[in-house]
Amino acid sequence: CYSAHVRDGAVASGLDPERVAVVPLGVDPARFRPGVAPLALGDAAPGFRFLFVGGLIWRKGVDLLLDAYASAFTRADDVTLVIKSYGPGGPYGGEHERERVERMARDPRGPRVVHLTGALGSADVPALSAACDCLVHPARAEGCGLTVLEAIACGLPVIVPDRGATAEVATKERAHHVPARPLDAAPEAEGMRLAGAPALSEIDVSALAEAMRAHAAEPADARARTARTAAAVRAEYSWARSVEVATARMVALADRTRSGTKTSSIVGVGR
Repeated sequence: CYSAHVRDGAVASGLDPERVAVVPLGVDPARFRPGVAPLALGDAAPGFRFLFVGGLIWRKGVDLLLDAYASAFTRADDVTLVIKSYGPGGPYGGEHERERVERMARDPRGPRVVHLTGALGSADVPALSAACDCLVHPARAEGCGLTVLEAIACGLPVIVPDRGATAEVATKERAHHVPARPLDAAPEAEGMRLAGAPALSEIDVSALAEAMRAHAAEPADARARTARTAAAVRAEYSWARSVEVATARMVALADRTRSGTKTSSIVGVGR
């Protein structure tokens, strides 16, 4: 599993704890680091730039972000919300909030929204973080929150819910936590039948708006705090570290197989 949060869910679903291990995702520390040249966003995104990266779907909480942003700022405020989505061909299928995002981006009366839909090259992904001032990731559920880790590794301040896997990897020392409440939900989500009730939570929109206003008002303070944690994230959540953990797990499984009565192809993988 990518996180202890997902591991705990797997165990709660009935899997043997001895058969469930955490193999964290990682970032490339050579790419995701402070000091990367920023991506040119032009005159369409002036002022303090908030960033959201992800699918425009209910689980990612972009509707909560749009609610908070619209309540926190007006057109007169020197801020821009930059939204980078995957588009119709992305991994999430239909993006239910896409129409609202595009409507806000066209509205000359509301706070500024810039919607980026084009493909980004590998160098442009960290450059987008470098071009912005704060990542906001109000997801209702995550397995890890890789975009959050990538942003912190670049030295970008982040705002996340105080529950779930994202809060686990983006700790209070690394991120601004906003209160979120658990959600009661039927055992079905986004068209998928589930084994039980999903672990969902919903960030407090008014608290999120307050956090965004605070970051826009004091950007230097938030940057200084995140700069101290960027190196730790790049070390703890590197792909090299992921390989080490995965290799150790496979070796342990191979040793267990060799000591048993049956052989398995995992022996070859472990060796």
